Amino acid sequence: MKFIKLVVFTLDNQKYALHLSAVETIIRAVEFTVLPKVPKIVNGIVNFHGKIIPIFNIRKRFNLPDKETNLKVC
Repeated sequence: MKFIKLVVFTLDNQKYALHLSAVETIIRAVEFTVLPKVPKIVNGIVNFHGKIIPIFNIRKRFNLPDKETNLKVC
């Protein structure tokens, strides 16, 4: 039996999944640097362990309304 490894996430009560091989890393929401003149789907960038990572707003990709990001750690 072959298992498919997925990363599952929810947007507005709708579940989505990506193949694990398509995901490099998952990090908690952090403050990021906003960049001028970038596509609407790009929120900005963050320095993660010395590597510059783009921050994408997948809500915009699915034409969903913006939602405030909670930066508090539970």
